[in-house]
Amino acid sequence: MRISRKIIFIALAACFTAFHAEDGMAKEKYPSFWKKSMVNDPAVNFPLKTFSQPLSNPVSEYIKNIMLANLLSSECTGAVIDKKIEKQLRKNVRASQLKGKAWDDAMFLANSQFTSFNFQTLAHLCAGIDHLYGPEGVLEKNLMRPGKGEPRHSYDPANPYLRPKPIKF
Repeated sequence: MRISRKIIFIALAACFTAFHAEDGMAKEKYPSFWKKSMVNDPAVNFPLKTFSQPLSNPVSEYIKNIMLANLLSSECTGAVIDKKIEKQLRKNVRASQLKGKAWDDAMFLANSQFTSFNFQTLAHLCAGIDHLYGPEGVLEKNLMRPGKGEPRHSYDPANPYLRPKPIKF
């Protein structure tokens, strides 16, 4: 009887230790197999290539760029928007002067870029901020500082999709 109690106690202790050792391990912010494509090169980084392509409407392109910059600055570690350049961009585009159907069409086209925006896309775009908004940025030069190039939060497979915040004009 004493031996069986000891065995049960040891087995329970081993299970308890194994269970809590898993909790103590550092969780990765994103799956390790993403790291190969999380680079500042659109030839390897598909989300970077997708968001680098301009939209057909210049106002839609501006709205997409501002929405993406706001999303990346809030969700990527250390990424910061240069407010002076953003203000100058807003003046140059004059998107607030659009009314009615023209505005609705521009917003629809810009918002369509974010319909299936998920954490994997975010992680890849965080890695490519310099390509999009850096000194040689294809979307807008010097609009953002890239920071660390990774998301602020860890990957949650139960909730992978993100919704950008609406922008005000």
